[in-house]
Amino acid sequence: MVGGGNALLLATYCNIQTRYSPYLRTQQTMEGVLKAAFGDQVHLVQKRESFLLREQEFGDWNSMTESEMQTENPRRFIALKQVSCSFFRKSSVIPF
Repeated sequence: MVGGGNALLLATYCNIQTRYSPYLRTQQTMEGVLKAAFGDQVHLVQKRESFLLREQEFGDWNSMTESEMQTENPRRFIALKQVSCSFFRKSSVIPF
């Protein structure tokens, strides 16, 4: 924990910024951590929500293991793996 005047100095002169995902639980965690670190000076920390920090969602596959996904729809699973492994690079047609 940063104490008293140190928190003010850090937040004022170091231009402290934080990014967080759109999920409520991450916002709540961020607020708790910042409050513990900066106390009453937490308002000096710049906060920005970032869509890019969200968790990967699998839609109707959310509760499945990878082996269950592969069994359910092998072609779609292969496409998912190709997209995930290429880190959003342009790829061939996704077969689903």
